[in-house]
Amino acid sequence: MTAEVENEGKGLGFGCEGSIAGVLAAGNAKYAAGEYQAALRQYEEAVALLKDGDPGLARLYNNMAAAYLKLRQAKPCEEYSRKALSADPQNAKARSRLAHAIAASGRIRQALEVLSLHPSKSRGLDDLKLELETAEAMLVQGNTALEAGNFSDAVKILGKLEGGLI
Repeated sequence: MTAEVENEGKGLGFGCEGSIAGVLAAGNAKYAAGEYQAALRQYEEAVALLKDGDPGLARLYNNMAAAYLKLRQAKPCEEYSRKALSADPQNAKARSRLAHAIAASGRIRQALEVLSLHPSKSRGLDDLKLELETAEAMLVQGNTALEAGNFSDAVKILGKLEGGLI
């Protein structure tokens, strides 16, 4: 799983192009350096400079979701992915991040439903769907082993899932 941010600062529809582009570039630099909290501060600053309905908000929300995904914080990742999708329902990266966040919260079936709502074909989303279906099957196997009293098998199966969804 990779989380890439939207890198372009120009032509986003930002109302105050120069200052937003600078803040976005600073946030992206922090993100690239692995400084996700600092990147979030930059993205939040950029969001504060925009008006509701500005098309640049979708990109910023998506970048914020990416940073939260890297920080393994499912709830805010889900929140900002939803905001990005609200502004741009065709955004496959935002939909992928939303599915990751939902799955990490233990709601694999709901994550699969989110992926099925994407309006067009996307190889990345198809790959994630397969990964989630595999995880769901492993959960069933692990729970079955647990219920049968096969604790060592359950630990082996469920242990493979740890850290893999977000």
